[in-house]
Amino acid sequence: MSTAADAAAASDVDASATYDDDTVTVALAADGEPLENVTVSVDGERVGTTDAGGTVSVERGDWETADVDEIEIEFEGHGVEGELEYEHEDGSLVLVEETYEYDHDADDGDEDEEEREADDDEDDEGDEAEEEREADDDEDDEGDEAEEGSDD
Repeated sequence: MSTAADAAAASDVDASATYDDDTVTVALAADGEPLENVTVSVDGERVGTTDAGGTVSVERGDWETADVDEIEIEFEGHGVEGELEYEHEDGSLVLVEETYEYDHDADDGDEDEEEREADDDEDDEGDEAEEEREADDDEDDEGDEAEEGSDD
């Protein structure tokens, strides 16, 4: 299923995670629309992909008995990669850090790069022709000066 958020290449991602009853639920949306089929990993282990509602859940266990008080969530899909780092405090998750890396139509970017390179090549050719004309003009000027000096 493709949504408006897919077409936007996830330009404005809203990512969050909640902890309830030993379960961490990750929710992803772009421009207000859920992001479906985004790969999600928790603490380096792939836990699944988001559903049509843009969520995926994973059993985390009881943090009260665990030595770990942080969780790292990574996701990738729809032209965005993200990483969320949470701390577990008083039964809830507190966001410590979030980073996003957007890939806006890499294919279009390649075409733009090719166009820029072609324009640069044309500019270089134009510059070379201009330099040749200037060199010819300089030679003509030197010849004119030599003729003026021989009339004396």
